[in-house]
Amino acid sequence: MKSLKELAVFIRDHYLEEAGNINLQLAREMNTPLLQLFAHLPEEQLQAMSNEGLREFFTLVEHGAHIRKAEESIEQWERDELPGLSRSNVDVSDLVYVYAGQKQTVLHFLPYFTSDVTEAIAIVAELEHYYTQVQNMAFHTMIKIYSEELKQKNDELLRSNTELEQFAYVSSHDLQEPLRKIRAFGDRLADKYSQTLGDDGRMYISIMQNAASRMHVLINDLLKFSRLSKDKEVFTCSPLNSIVDDSLSDLEISIDQTQAVVRVGKLPSVDVIPGQMRQLFQNIISNALKFHRPDVPPVVEINAEILPGRSLPGLSPLRAASSFCRIYIRDNGIGFKEQYAERIFVVFQRLHGRKEYQGTGIGLAVCKKIVDNHHGFITAISKEDEGSTFVITIPVKQNNESKSQTDQES
Repeated sequence: MKSLKELAVFIRDHYLEEAGNINLQLAREMNTPLLQLFAHLPEEQLQAMSNEGLREFFTLVEHGAHIRKAEESIEQWERDELPGLSRSNVDVSDLVYVYAGQKQTVLHFLPYFTSDVTEAIAIVAELEHYYTQVQNMAFHTMIKIYSEELKQKNDELLRSNTELEQFAYVSSHDLQEPLRKIRAFGDRLADKYSQTLGDDGRMYISIMQNAASRMHVLINDLLKFSRLSKDKEVFTCSPLNSIVDDSLSDLEISIDQTQAVVRVGKLPSVDVIPGQMRQLFQNIISNALKFHRPDVPPVVEINAEILPGRSLPGLSPLRAASSFCRIYIRDNGIGFKEQYAERIFVVFQRLHGRKEYQGTGIGLAVCKKIVDNHHGFITAISKEDEGSTFVITIPVKQNNESKSQTDQES
């Protein structure tokens, strides 16, 4: 029975130039990256390269060495040792295009070689076996290389983030002492030399003290933000209603001053870092109190629902869980344009000037970091003059073991 080996010799000895033409045409139809690299060469040289490549391939098939040669080429690509080619401009999948072209070229001449159906089926099966092996080798190598590169990039990103967090923490901490001196000596100047300085002098001191106070708040917010990454706290199964009550207690004065109404529905118990979750509720509710419409008392509503994991399409495997708690915090404030829905969670991003509303632009960035620490995500829905809704989604149970409050108390 005739074989692939005999077909290869048949094409090489009788149809090599025609096979080279077909192979080159197939490369153009597939628009192979390798062909693009050599597009500047004259047609005669391209044709000669195609012929010579097929001659080598057919000879390898004749001696049963074609699979091993493909393995060597893929290994050379992995080591970036392909003759005349660099891994930076040739992907391993580009080699698969070459093997696909070889396969199609060989199949073109199969009817010239045999009319026996059984022989043709056997040759096609042998050819498909070769191509499948080569394809699998190429893709396994590609996955291996790209996984290593991804790990390297992730390690670099982690190292960079760690350095930035350390820098933010140390810088903020070291800035506290000179700032304390600025404020202390500013107070002394105001107390002892207020009359001597005159109106302009008192105004300058006031401006300096206000700037120092804003700087103090900014440094403290930066410290809080950096600590969210440094601190490794334990998740505990905690009733969210209790955490919200604690946050409202901290905001009691602001609530009274703005005549706000805060309605809290029945919230579930969820695995959380209580201190961080308290900060999250406090920041978002505080924003609702701050950004209320003139002469319209703030109204804040907090509700939640439990959702099965399958009801959240597009969820990454890293954040997959059997069930999620989705928290809604709605207000009737000034709102914002939908185009800023992502920007508000970036550090130092403000939608309003400092003269209009006080703040450092860190509060919502802290909220996002807290939600990230809880392996969840946060979004905002809003329209100008119609209020905002913050949607927080976190797993009900975290992957690591969590302790219930009753366990901790006992």
